[in-house]
This record gives sequence, structure tokens and C-alpha cells, in this order.
Amino acid sequence: EMRITDLLIAADGFIGAGTDPKVIKGMARMFMDDFGSRPAGCVVQAIRDGVKTQTVGHKLTYPILCQWMNEMDARVEAENYNQYLATK
Repeated sequence: EMRITDLLIAADGFIGAGTDPKVIKGMARMFMDDFGSRPAGCVVQAIRDGVKTQTVGHKLTYPILCQWMNEMDARVEAENYNQYLATK
């Protein structure tokens, strides 16, 4: 949870640093409850890719974070499907 908090603080800094670190700590806790079953590399990659996208506003919010994870899930599903088609 502390590593995710540090990563989210860094991500917030990249998009404008508008979120209070106490709020980010709470988001990290909630994030781990919702997405803790995902591989760590997937979570890190979703956040890294997310900060590279156009983000509305200048602070990290939980819906934005969830959107980043949903986009990562979609990319993983597409890759799995393409692998399936390649071996069919």
C-alpha cells in the first residue's frame, strides 16, 4: 500500500499535483481493495501509461485511476485474444 501511495503521489505530480497526499493515501487503500488481485507490473504499467494520456483537470481522482486500470485490462484482453487467434 505504501508503494502504491508513493507511485500515486508521483503520478499526481506529473498531472498537476492537485490532490492532497492524505487523499492519495486513502485512494491507494481503496485501489488495493478493488485492484489488488492484479499483478504488480500491470498496476504499475497502468499508472505509467495513464500519466501519459490527456487528463482532464490537474489532480488525480479515483475515477481517473479506475479508468487507467480499465484501459489496461482492455489492452490485456486484446493481447490475449490476439494470441488466441494466432494459435487457433
